[in-house]
Order: sequence, then structure tokens, then C-alpha cells
Amino acid sequence: MENYEFLHLLSGFISTIFQLVVIVGCILLLSKSRNLATVLMLVGSVLSLFFSLFSVLGTSFMASQGAENLVQGIAIMGVVGQIPHILFALGLLLYVIKHVKKELPSKNI
Repeated sequence: MENYEFLHLLSGFISTIFQLVVIVGCILLLSKSRNLATVLMLVGSVLSLFFSLFSVLGTSFMASQGAENLVQGIAIMGVVGQIPHILFALGLLLYVIKHVKKELPSKNI
């Protein structure tokens, strides 16, 4: 397997499919419950898709520009690419805090 660029693009394609599933889930959740938490989850999901597409395409472009550009681009995307995950996680946390109530154990003794 000498064609690592093909494998890189294939993994990006597979990842994109599942990111689209998460975006559809967030859209359905937003249609049922419109609040800050669901908006944050949707924004985080959409940004995650854009960042990963840019990462796959950008990595291929940066590799053609030289090793130093490739390493610099990967480092920058490693830091900036976490922003969508942070937004999604904050939205999920807010949603759980607001909508999931802890049930008290029943005292049937």
C-alpha cells in the first residue's frame, strides 16, 4: 500500500459520512427543542464538518508545498480544530443539565 494519499482521502470521506449523520441528528433535536444547547451542538457539528474537510484537502495541498508547511498546517489545525468539539460538548452538557432530571430512588420497602 504505497498510496497513502488515497487512504487519507478515504478516511476523510468515511468521517464525513458520520459527521453528516450527527448534523442530521442535531437538526432533528433543534426542531424539537430550540435552545442555546441545541444551537451550540448544531454549530459545533457543522463547524466540525467544515474543519475536517479543510483538514483533508488542506493537508494534501500543504504536503505538495513541502514538509515544513505540512507540519505547520497540521499543528495549527490540531489547535483550531478543537473549537467545534468544544462547542458541541458545551451544548451537550447544557442540554443534559437542563433536560435530564435525576430520578429519586423509590422507597418501596
